[in-house]
Amino acid sequence: MNSQISWQNLLFLQSIEASAAYLKIMSEVWGVQVRSIVEIGVFDGRTSKLFRALFPDAFLYLIDPWQLYDEYLSAEAGPISKMQDDYENAYREVKETFKQDQKVEILRKTSMEALDDVPDGIDLVYIDGNHSYFHVKQDIEHWFPKVCPMGMLSGHDYNPSYFPGVIKAVNELFPESVVLGQDYTWLKQKT
Repeated sequence: MNSQISWQNLLFLQSIEASAAYLKIMSEVWGVQVRSIVEIGVFDGRTSKLFRALFPDAFLYLIDPWQLYDEYLSAEAGPISKMQDDYENAYREVKETFKQDQKVEILRKTSMEALDDVPDGIDLVYIDGNHSYFHVKQDIEHWFPKVCPMGMLSGHDYNPSYFPGVIKAVNELFPESVVLGQDYTWLKQKT
């Protein structure tokens, strides 16, 4: 392991049931210096806050439309809420949380609309937006090319009970080559 983190801190991270903690562990294990993170599907910024705490020097691109749209209302998509007010409140919360952070860009767009706003060579892309097969596959196909060599593409909810579309898309695009971790996280390193 090419790491600057102590084994005590690694054990502590292992105890946190969150994707961001798992991704910090894997970045240490694989020796990936994470200087930039794209988070697709932010909602209230819970994971964004963990990314900031665990990767304090990374530039964060926080992408979410914070908008209900027809394709997101399906059960397969896994909408967090079916009330637009919840998204507006979540957006305000994220803006307030990161208003003083010069290393955060909040993009109120869909993942496809935000592609041109984010440079190539991203160290970590995390997909947790629309969970439908079509959208997960689309996100993987369009965002994986933006990941730097040895960087990481990851996502949430690799869970057969709730999100079979996530599993189908991930397995179809990366047969036998993803790493699964805590909190239903899937991970692919770009080699």
